[in-house]
Amino acid sequence: MAYKKDVFILHLDGAPQAVSTTTATWNGLCSEMQCTNVSNATVTLVAAELPGTILSVRKISGAGTVTINYPSGTALATLTANVNDTAVFVWSGTTWDVVALDVTPDVLNLGTVAVANKANPVAQTNRTDTVVANAMIGTITTSSLPLAAATEASFTLSNSFIATSGSKIFLTLAGANAASFGGLGVSGVGTGTCTIRYKNDTAASVSLPVEINFLVIN
Repeated sequence: MAYKKDVFILHLDGAPQAVSTTTATWNGLCSEMQCTNVSNATVTLVAAELPGTILSVRKISGAGTVTINYPSGTALATLTANVNDTAVFVWSGTTWDVVALDVTPDVLNLGTVAVANKANPVAQTNRTDTVVANAMIGTITTSSLPLAAATEASFTLSNSFIATSGSKIFLTLAGANAASFGGLGVSGVGTGTCTIRYKNDTAASVSLPVEINFLVIN
C-alpha cells in the first residue's frame, strides 16, 4: 500500500453528526458521527475536501449493526450491536483508509493486527491535571469543573508510547456530552508527552466532563 508523505491530520470542528435513521450520509463538516437508536443502519462516506481529514463513526445505542460504505456501496467497515463500537478513518485524497476498528471492549484492530494494549480509563479532578496513560489506546474523562463559553482547556498527556518525532496521535470526543465540546487537537509532541486541547463549543459555561479517546501510532 502506498502512503502520502507530509500529510497532517485534520480534525473538523463541526458538531458531531447525529445518525438516528437507517440510512445516513456524512455531511463533510465534522470528524465524528454518532449513531443513536439505530438498527441495521448504513452510513455512506463521501469524499473529504482535504487529505488527512479524520472521521470516526461511533455506535452510541441501538440493537443492530452499522455498515459504513463508500457511495458505490462497497463496505469499509461494520460496527456490531455493541455500544461504543467505533471505526476511525482518514481521507488519503482519493480514498478512506481504515485507521482503527474498535469492536470489542479491549481490543483495537488495526487492519489485520489486533492490539490489546489499552490503558485503563483515566479521570481528571481539574481540567489542567496531567494524565498518565502508558498505552497505545485509551479513554480520558476530563474534569467537570466549569468551563466558560467558547473557552479552550488543555492538559498534558504523559504516555511512554509517544516518540519525539514520527508519532501520530489520533483523538476523538465521545460520551453523552460530546456535542458541547469541539476544537480537539494535539500539540507539543515530545518524548513521552503531548498537550491535548479542547473547547467549550456552547454559548454558556458548562460543568460537564467529556470523554477523549486517543490512539498513538509510531
